[in-house]
Amino acid sequence: MNEDTIISYFQNPHLLRFSDEEFCKPLDSELDRLIDLVNESFDFPKEKNDEKGKRLEHLATYLLNRINCVEVIHDLRTESNQIDHKVTLGAFAPLHPFLNEIGLNFISECKNQKSKVNVGQVQKVANLIDDHTLKFGVFFSREGIAGKGWRDAEGKRKKIYCKNRWAIISFTFNELVEIKDQKLNMITEMRKKYESLKFEVDTDQISVDEQEWYEDVERVKTVLNILHEKGILTKEELSSKLLILESHYRTASNE
Repeated sequence: MNEDTIISYFQNPHLLRFSDEEFCKPLDSELDRLIDLVNESFDFPKEKNDEKGKRLEHLATYLLNRINCVEVIHDLRTESNQIDHKVTLGAFAPLHPFLNEIGLNFISECKNQKSKVNVGQVQKVANLIDDHTLKFGVFFSREGIAGKGWRDAEGKRKKIYCKNRWAIISFTFNELVEIKDQKLNMITEMRKKYESLKFEVDTDQISVDEQEWYEDVERVKTVLNILHEKGILTKEELSSKLLILESHYRTASNE
């Protein structure tokens, strides 16, 4: 967005509509390099988990910085939390309807892990949104959010929106590769995901206040995996207990 465009807006605000392209910097070869680095990290051993996570965070930093009129702070640490990205909209950002609607600040979290984003991780972002009086959050992850419809983490995401109007959107690694290959606009892709959540969620399908039994399941799974990592449970014992847990979960879900 250049100076002439801004001046034209204030001279004739009713005649001018800002396009997504005017609010987003074009992609360059740096994105190819960052994509390759993340792809390479998928084969890292556990000892390199920190570097693995940072590589996805740097990719997300680049993409968020494609948006004009925003300040992106990477790895923000407060007294009680760590936030992968805090994005602050600048003076002219509210001239774009989507950026204006999501608020002065939003956050992003990156999960470079083999498993999908789980309920606990979605809830953590919701807690951060609540703690900092925000309305919008973005996940960048390898496999996306677990579940579909109203089940698991995806169901949690929808319930959060229904109950609080906090929107959490998600980009998988493959979607980020598609943005690179097709030279897509970051604001357009974020806006489409936001509108999809906003208009496809039907609050009549489910009660947002119903007991979310599966959240306890995710917590128990986490504890069992920790016990296995510490050598308290064998691999066979872990598998057996997870099978029992899944059986109870399916039974409860079908009741």
